[in-house]
Amino acid sequence: MKNIIAYKKPAFWVLVAAVVCLIGLTIVLVQNLQHNKRNLSDANYQVAEILYDAPYYSFVQTKETAPLYSISIDYSLYEREAVRDSAWSRKGDLYAVDYSREKIYSFFDPLYNEADKWLNSINTIYRADTGDDSHSFYLVMQTRSGEVLIAVGYDMAGNRHIRWLYRMAPQSDSQEPSKMS
Repeated sequence: MKNIIAYKKPAFWVLVAAVVCLIGLTIVLVQNLQHNKRNLSDANYQVAEILYDAPYYSFVQTKETAPLYSISIDYSLYEREAVRDSAWSRKGDLYAVDYSREKIYSFFDPLYNEADKWLNSINTIYRADTGDDSHSFYLVMQTRSGEVLIAVGYDMAGNRHIRWLYRMAPQSDSQEPSKMS
């Protein structure tokens, strides 16, 4: 009888070991997920892909002619033309917005080129308003997988639309406004 009771005790230690392994695996997966989501601030970006280009404009950009972007530590957005000697210009302060899917889609006319696939995976959205005469604004969006998207648009009454939507890639640069505060 004592042997039968003693035989069941290893099941307790197997259960404890399984719980410890499960907790360890959860910690590793959460850290990996957080590592995949890069911090938006203190970073420079270049265009990896143009996801959307409003069809009613005659000026077309390519990855090579698209501007570079930088987000400072204090979440100010900067833009620099693709020409190497151009200066960074401050576009505005980024602030968090909570746009619905319908609100985001309303800026596009028409939405094409699989841009909706990227827009459907948005996790966080920041907006910067330039305060210029054409009411330009920028949306900096991060997807659930950590990808960064930047949209450039206009927000005039009766004429609200996105002009370009870019998928961004991190860039290292010697003239980094992202170090400004």
